[in-house]
Amino acid sequence: MIKDINTEEEFLNCLNEPSYLVLFYSSTCIPSNMMNVLKDKNNINIAIIDINKLPDLFNQYNIKYLPTLMLFKYGSITNKLIGLQSKESIDKLINSI
Repeated sequence: MIKDINTEEEFLNCLNEPSYLVLFYSSTCIPSNMMNVLKDKNNINIAIIDINKLPDLFNQYNIKYLPTLMLFKYGSITNKLIGLQSKESIDKLINSI
C-alpha cells in the first residue's frame, strides 16, 4: 500500500507499524520523480513524503540528498538508500526485513 503523507501525525502513525518504507522526495527533483518502481511493491507499506510539504521531517532525519528511502521497523531506521535506485536495490532493501 502506498500512502501520501501530508502531516507529521500521519507520518508518526506509520511508524507504529511493524515495517514501513519511506520515500522522501521533492516534486521538483527529476530523480525523485523517477522512483516509480515503488508502485509495483505490494508486499510492504510505503509512505511518500514531499519535503516541500513537511520540511521539518527533512531536517529531523538529516536528509541531504533526494530521493532518500528509509526503512523503518517499529519506528527505528534499519536501512537507508540515497539517490535514484534500481528495482534490484529496492528489492534487496525490502527483502532485508
